[in-house]
Amino acid sequence: MQAQKVVGSSKTVKVGPWGGHGGIEWDDGIHTGIRGITLIHDRCIDSIQVEYDHNGKPFLGEKHGGLGGSVTTKIKLLYPDEYLTAVSGHSCPVVYGGSPVIRSLTFKSNLRTLGPFGVEDGTPFSLPTVGGMIVGFNGKGGWYLDSIGCRISATRSVKMYETLQKKLVKFGTMATKPFATAKS
Repeated sequence: MQAQKVVGSSKTVKVGPWGGHGGIEWDDGIHTGIRGITLIHDRCIDSIQVEYDHNGKPFLGEKHGGLGGSVTTKIKLLYPDEYLTAVSGHSCPVVYGGSPVIRSLTFKSNLRTLGPFGVEDGTPFSLPTVGGMIVGFNGKGGWYLDSIGCRISATRSVKMYETLQKKLVKFGTMATKPFATAKS
């Protein structure tokens, strides 16, 4: 059986961020889905870059975090049939006395679990969604990925969305037709 194709709704909830308070704040905004994620990691998550879907077209977000890391992991989702439903990980300082950073990340989709990436050390965090999907990321970044948060959207089936669009177009066509005038 084929997975039901879904897109995020325009209403979202911002959740998080988890991790430390260092770095510069960033926000990739709200999109209709996620197509892929590139992580660079080693002892922690050094950087993240997300390829989003924005109304049927790929949109590559900025790279957030530092320039270090020795392992590059490219996660390709089977978009539009696959979408992210949860993110979890760990945060703590990499060096003694330093600020907490994201040490590991694990993503869960409606089809599989991806990860963990990085080192599972420190304080765990987890965001499972029920009936929702992740449609954007935000956080702080400097030398590393200092913190990460998400934008969660309720899912709606593409079929239902397309049916509603067709009905609205039909209704709009009917509304523009002139009414028949009564003859006296």
